Amino acid sequence: MTWLKSISKNNVRSKIVLILIGNENCNNDWIKRYITEKIIHKLFVVYDTGLVDDKDVLQWPLGPALYRGFPSGPLMGNQHKNKRKFICNLMVTVYPGSSREKLVQIMKENKLDEVCFIQTRHSWPSHEDPNVVRAYRETLAQSDLTLCPGG
Repeated sequence: MTWLKSISKNNVRSKIVLILIGNENCNNDWIKRYITEKIIHKLFVVYDTGLVDDKDVLQWPLGPALYRGFPSGPLMGNQHKNKRKFICNLMVTVYPGSSREKLVQIMKENKLDEVCFIQTRHSWPSHEDPNVVRAYRETLAQSDLTLCPGG
């Protein structure tokens, strides 16, 4: 944060785009001043926050929860050279009335479930089942894109 104060104090007028690994409890209000004063031109923030306006502040998708045992880095050999079975995949926990629920509905209405792998669950377990991690790895290897929507 020292560098932000320095930019503000020295009246530097560069266009700054910042990716903020926000506070998981959504206590990110300290950054508002820098956006209002146009010190930060665009802000991408990890974790949901009321600051997101889809104009100056955008949510950066989290992706898989690595601390729950999901893989990072290369999956297996030369799979990037092979044609994949799915255009995309969506493996998410869906809560009633959420944007994820709406996304799944739209995908199915438009028959995207015929070209994209869709798997949902309605609760988030405290520990990830090894079978889920294995299925996730296999689905990543068989998909061109992985959708990681917020909320």
